[in-house]
Amino acid sequence: MCLSCAQPYESRFFCAACWDLLAPPDPVGRCCHCFEPEERELCQKCRTAPDFCFPRARLFEWSPPASILRSKIGEEEVDIATASMALIFWHRLGWDVPDLIVEVPHESGSKKCSCIIRAFASLLGCPFIPLLKRKYGAFLMSSIGLKEISIEPERSILLIDPGSRVEWLQQACTQIAEVFPKKGMILSLF
Repeated sequence: MCLSCAQPYESRFFCAACWDLLAPPDPVGRCCHCFEPEERELCQKCRTAPDFCFPRARLFEWSPPASILRSKIGEEEVDIATASMALIFWHRLGWDVPDLIVEVPHESGSKKCSCIIRAFASLLGCPFIPLLKRKYGAFLMSSIGLKEISIEPERSILLIDPGSRVEWLQQACTQIAEVFPKKGMILSLF
């Protein structure tokens, strides 16, 4: 039975129609910076005040199958399938292969997406560096900080985001941009 539409189906997770809803979006017809649907290369918001200092793409658009898939993260076959879909999507984006892949820590502290990110880095043939960390301030408010790791600043970096709020992802971008000014990209899973 399909986990999304509940139609009888012999697959473990989704029927063919729901798998189609999980297909990575086509980069054509999207803003090249924020990945929102747009006729022109850059949307009005990114021309005037972009949310992020790096271009961002999202592997999955919001859909019921995507939210169900997200709840299954941590199961080995889901993680491998998601990493494989991310690799296919990466090639469709046509972005340069980065020098480093860095995980944006999950806001809640969950490490469920780490396996996907490590598998994606392996498939892409890039080193995975745990450069960002979740830290706590007053009243247990969390924020993002850099770990003390020595890395050449001229490297290009791909931030892989498990699907964070804009403000959380902006913190990650700010931390990276201050240290690695060469080039950055963001791939949000969800």
